[in-house]
Amino acid sequence: MKQYLISILLAVIVVSCTQHSEHWTTLSEAENLISERPDSALRILQPIDRGELSSNEERAKHALLLSMALDKNYIDETDLSLSSEAKDYYAESNNTRYRFLSLYYYGRVLYNRGEYTEAIVAYTEAESLLSEVDDDYLAGLLYTQFGEIYRLFYDHNKSLAAYQSAFDYYSKVGLESHKAYALHDIGVAYGNLEDFQRAVDHFDRALSIAHQLEDENLEIICYQNLIMLYDMTYEYDKCSDIVDALTTKYDEELYSPKCLGSLASYYAASQKYELAEEYLNRAWQAVANIGDSIDMYFKSANTMKQMGRTDEAMRYFEDGVQLQNRELQHALQQPILSAQKEYFQNQAIFNEYRLKRSHQIYITITVIVVLIIVVIVMYVRYKIATKNSEISRYMEAMQDLEQSLFAKNIATDSMTEQINHLFESQFTLIDKLSNIYYETHGTMRDKEAIYTQVRGEIEKLQTNKRYIQQLEDIVNKHKGNVMHLLRESMPEFSEMDYRLLCFLYAGFSAKAISVFTGDSIGNIYMRKSRLKSKITASETSNKEIILRYLM
Repeated sequence: MKQYLISILLAVIVVSCTQHSEHWTTLSEAENLISERPDSALRILQPIDRGELSSNEERAKHALLLSMALDKNYIDETDLSLSSEAKDYYAESNNTRYRFLSLYYYGRVLYNRGEYTEAIVAYTEAESLLSEVDDDYLAGLLYTQFGEIYRLFYDHNKSLAAYQSAFDYYSKVGLESHKAYALHDIGVAYGNLEDFQRAVDHFDRALSIAHQLEDENLEIICYQNLIMLYDMTYEYDKCSDIVDALTTKYDEELYSPKCLGSLASYYAASQKYELAEEYLNRAWQAVANIGDSIDMYFKSANTMKQMGRTDEAMRYFEDGVQLQNRELQHALQQPILSAQKEYFQNQAIFNEYRLKRSHQIYITITVIVVLIIVVIVMYVRYKIATKNSEISRYMEAMQDLEQSLFAKNIATDSMTEQINHLFESQFTLIDKLSNIYYETHGTMRDKEAIYTQVRGEIEKLQTNKRYIQQLEDIVNKHKGNVMHLLRESMPEFSEMDYRLLCFLYAGFSAKAISVFTGDSIGNIYMRKSRLKSKITASETSNKEIILRYLM
């Protein structure tokens, strides 16, 4: 009877723990709408009071769906709270699709915040899940984002490859609209690579699909890019039909400043000077930032030159060069602004001293300040060099671990295969992150962010008992049940001792083991020698087998 009551009590507890709130059905409804009607999904999700959600599962699902709905409604969210909550929850989930989506939309928010290195790390982790998710549409979205980030960093070859991958995935699922935008992106990449004919071909293909789909937004973008492309190559004779199509069908308020400037150049080349000046004025009125201003100075110079107004062309050109130089100097001066400020503050103090004290005291103070600055600079440089050296050593050790893990000479072929399979998924991600580390053109701060991600993945292996137990099972299977005999014969050994011996039996190098355990190579050799001595001195009947595999 007592056991019966306990069973009923446990059943009640399980039911109460897994019971969802009244919002669970609402979340499912929003999920069904989010692809085709994201605006409706957003209207459903936003009013939900998160305090009424009954579990971490419900809160994570709501956070993920709301992040998706905001993004699909072209709302550029910059608050990481929702997306990071979803990412953290699904990191340990068996639902690979949700894990992929949480990483992708976490990356989208990072992109909106301008944290591009962190975004590409999130996207790379999501990429490692593509084979399990098996969704060509999601793969297309992911590679589009890769292309955008590579484009921002002027890595146009990688940008082109990513956009091409996105197009291929969209083609597999027959998404004509997405294919058209991917073709446009490919055209932009070719234009940046100065392969203008291929750029024109892809803009034309995208424009053809845009006409079929009646997508005016894409039509305008393609027309503008074609006009700007022909302006760059001075092929104004090819612009006539495109300019007519753009200016007669679409509102000029939608044109970019750069396109308006190209239209001014086109009309000047066509000797329609009044229209050229009109569009040039409109372009200047549409300027939104310094980059637009610099571009407009040079476009104005080109337009004036074609109109025969060489003096004005020269003035525009010179003003453009001056603004460009000022902007460059401003960018270069940013890191030393605070140092300049401190310098002038100290200079004012020194002037007061000079009025009150002798020339000798002033010289002494100056020397002291200079020495302090020199010491500080040397210390900072030493700290930076030390940190960079630490990062480099760790990444090199990690590479050695991968080489050791996948080497041909680890025990038997069957054992090698099983060990490789055990660590395959974790090291696929680490390998991709390592490639980004060595290929990135970012600062050491960017590389440190990637190094931190790699170290985090390694630490998961260090603390994951499941990996260690499975590795021990593999060693037992292929090496005469040696770990079982070791534990039985040497019970006084610590768990860390057993773990070290397991790695040694598996055939890992001391350098590779140091990455797994966090111990130094010297300590590993010393511990190995100490353990062998203890085993040799023991009276166990299994001594010969234990030592044979440890040679």
